[in-house]
This record gives sequence, C-alpha cells and structure tokens, in this order.
Amino acid sequence: MYPTLPESEPDVQLSYVSLPTATGDVTAMLSRPTAPGTYPAVVVGAEVWGLTSEMVDVARRLAGQGHVTIMPDYLRGEGFDETTRDQSWDHALDYLASRL
Repeated sequence: MYPTLPESEPDVQLSYVSLPTATGDVTAMLSRPTAPGTYPAVVVGAEVWGLTSEMVDVARRLAGQGHVTIMPDYLRGEGFDETTRDQSWDHALDYLASRL
C-alpha cells in the first residue's frame, strides 16, 4: 500500500507513524535529520495518489537540508474528506510539537 522507505541515509531517518482522527487512523511519513538538535518543521501535503515514492523523496530531501517533515495520507485511498484532512493536519502538528 505505502512505498517501501529507501535505505536510511546516515544523516536522515524515515519512518511511518499513525495519526488518530475521528474517522480512523491516518498513516503519515516522518522524516528527520539524525543529528541531535532543534529543527524547523514542515507539514508536507501528500499527492492525490497518497504517499508516493516521489513525495517520500521530497520529504527525505527536506530532512537532508535540516527540516523535520511529516506527510499525512489524509486521502487514504478513499477520496477527499475535509474533516479527515483537517484532523490529520491538526494531529500532524500536534505530533511534531510533542516530539520537537
């Protein structure tokens, strides 16, 4: 369903996380620099096709440039749902805030 994450680079960590919403959990891809420190955060919008390998690469490159990113798959292959989108973005921000 989701692309296999590329081999971790020495300076970037990639993982999938789960974000709860009222309509069920939303999978999100998290990328971050591996070096300890404080980094700016970016919420990346997934494509209409979800968490594609191209968008995973965008997040990986941002992490390589010193950003923590989270990319929620708010469509979940089910089409657009404004409530799920809004809640997944809110939970993505909460997730980042609790871990930065």
